[in-house]
Amino acid sequence: MTEVRIVELAYPGRPQPWHRARKGDKTPRALRAMEHRANLALAVGIAAKGLSFDGPVGVEVDFDYQENETRIRITPKVDGKTTRADVDNLSKQVLEALELAGVVLDDAQVSELHALKIAKVKA
Repeated sequence: MTEVRIVELAYPGRPQPWHRARKGDKTPRALRAMEHRANLALAVGIAAKGLSFDGPVGVEVDFDYQENETRIRITPKVDGKTTRADVDNLSKQVLEALELAGVVLDDAQVSELHALKIAKVKA
């Protein structure tokens, strides 16, 4: 029986949003975002203990502003397939459309998001 490995960690500090730094962007916001991303990647790497998934995975993330931490859980999806489109980009498209349609004033209002990418099964 194969052991199922799960990566879990609680990363301390206020959750930080993604900031796409442009080439040469050295603003304090861009520098903080790059530092946060590097530190988060280091923490995930340490928690993974050398484990690297080569197939579909599930990722659960809690951004906890009350406790000032980000909790991450990564699990393999043995029955899953995947596609080239990133689930975060697919989700962002929908969130932007909600805002454009006036359903929400700002996509920052979304406090919970569940996204599942189901690949087409070839017959």
